[in-house]
This record gives sequence, structure tokens and C-alpha cells, in this order.
Amino acid sequence: MKAYFIIAFLFFTFHLYPQQEHSTYLDLNIDSFGNNIPCNDTIKKHIRKEFYLNSIKYAIDIKEDDEALLYISENNINWTIKDTLSAYSSITQNPIGCEILFPSVEITDFNKDGFEDLLYQDFVNMHGERWVIIFLHNLKTKQLEILQNNAEGDIIWADPIYDKKKKIISCTKASGQFGVSFTSTYSLIGQKAIPLKKKKTTQPTLI
Repeated sequence: MKAYFIIAFLFFTFHLYPQQEHSTYLDLNIDSFGNNIPCNDTIKKHIRKEFYLNSIKYAIDIKEDDEALLYISENNINWTIKDTLSAYSSITQNPIGCEILFPSVEITDFNKDGFEDLLYQDFVNMHGERWVIIFLHNLKTKQLEILQNNAEGDIIWADPIYDKKKKIISCTKASGQFGVSFTSTYSLIGQKAIPLKKKKTTQPTLI
């Protein structure tokens, strides 16, 4: 009888209370604080970060200041290049050294299907918007695959947010005109994002 109550408690706890969603960020940044190494030499430093995602081994390799390679190892021995990405960086320098910040790499279940995905922050523009490349776990290939943004003709998503109930991705992007932004919505079906609508928003001008 005691075991029955324990099982019932665990069942209702799991189903009645939403489980917290966790994100992991890969640390690709480097610094030379206290080492008296010039920034130019620090930039040339080879950065490599290996990690597991859905039991598959991946690696992000930055050999140049503006390029990164995403590797995959299906047998944990041999590596193959999966994608080539940009790697824009920002440099902070002070008397004790310099720090180089590379793109943010987030491991999270973006589309809430129970499998980890990867969000690669390609760039942050002047409006503070994150330009993200979305890698979704493909249930057929068991690997990460880039989610194409066919409406914009590229692979960049501006501040993407996913609504699990509606299965819709929303992106907001500021235009070159002050106070004007556009919100685009997409229906996510498997590995395809189907454009729904694009809405223009204009902030009122203060006089």
C-alpha cells in the first residue's frame, strides 16, 4: 500500500506541475588577463569545444576570427564537418589583458519535442536583436539539422520564440526606419517552418 501511494504521488507531481526547462551554454570565450598577451596573439588562439547532444558527440571549432566549424562524430572517433558558420567576435581590452567574446551557443529543447536542439547566435545587431541559427534534432537522421528560413531566403532567425501550444515560431526584427519593426510568424511542422504572416508595428512618436 505504501508503494502505491509513492507511485501515485510521483505520477501526479510529474503531470500536474510543469517540468522546468533547462538551457546549457558553451563557453567559447577566451581571455589573457594577467598573462601580458597582446590581443592580436590571443585572437589566433585555437578554440575547440566538444559536447554531447542527444547522445551524439559534436564539436565547435574556431580557428579564425570570423569562421567556425560544426563537427559531428557518430562513432566518437572520426570527425566530419557538418556545417560552416560565421564567428563574429567582440574584443575588450584593458591594462591587464583582453577578453574576446565569441557567439553564444545554447543547448535547449527549442521546439519542446523532448530532444535537445542547438541555437547558435550568429550576431547581435545595432538594435540588440539576436540573429540565431536554429539546429533542430531530426528524428529521422538522429542528427542536428539547420532550420531554413525560406521566407527570408536564409538561415537566420531574429530573436526566435516558440509557442508549444500553437506550434508557431515568432520573430521580431527592427527596420531601418526609427520606431518600425516587423513580427513574422511561422508554423513549425517537423523540420519545416511555413510562413504565416508578417505584421508591421510602428511606435508612436513623442512630441
